[in-house]
Amino acid sequence: MKSSHFKEDAINKLLGQDVDGWLFLKLTEEKLTCKNGPYEFKPGPAERIIELVERLKEKQVITATEFEKFCENNKRQLEKLNKMMNTVIIDIDHLSFDINTTKEDIRELMAV
Repeated sequence: MKSSHFKEDAINKLLGQDVDGWLFLKLTEEKLTCKNGPYEFKPGPAERIIELVERLKEKQVITATEFEKFCENNKRQLEKLNKMMNTVIIDIDHLSFDINTTKEDIRELMAV
């Protein structure tokens, strides 16, 4: 974002509001110029920022909404896999107990 088109105070104003990444791409001219809003940019700097936002959006492969859905779906899939792994671990523990119990039973039978 740092270029000759942006003043340092404009950049710091956005960074001070933790505006980066997806949040930066969601900026609108209305948000930037809103009186009593977090930014209160003058129209000129706001237009330059929005021009940059639009150029970046054109280069995007995936939208913010699509990315959020992708993350949510992956989270659900990981939760399902984690539950399945826990079930398998419990099953393995039971099998291990059964095998050890069977070995002890065989030893007892052979000792008789």
